[in-house]
Amino acid sequence: MSLRKSVLYIDSYECKVKLGCLADERAHPQDVRFSCRLDFREEPLANLTDELKDAICYDKLTQLIASACSQREFKTVEHLAHICFEKIRSDLPASIKLFLEVHKVKPPIQNLLGGVRFTLEDS
Repeated sequence: MSLRKSVLYIDSYECKVKLGCLADERAHPQDVRFSCRLDFREEPLANLTDELKDAICYDKLTQLIASACSQREFKTVEHLAHICFEKIRSDLPASIKLFLEVHKVKPPIQNLLGGVRFTLEDS
């Protein structure tokens, strides 16, 4: 058993998403950023082998997010997060703990400068 903690971050992957309360807001795709943290409960084999086949393919994970975002419209950031979380979770080994943050960058709310963030994570 390793005494080191291994974590992989995917930071601020951006997609255009049809997201919003009303149909007119959803008619114009808007920027949504996704950040993931993968906590390895066991040392990743790629740490030792330096082989791509032993690593988590973060390109594949971003493709899963892009696919989820392009397939439909979303009324809530919570449901968008749920759909993306489930797609990513199904592609990861059970030994990896997943944390996902979804950041709606510019919701149409006056004076809301930092956007809205929603997170989900394995317990």
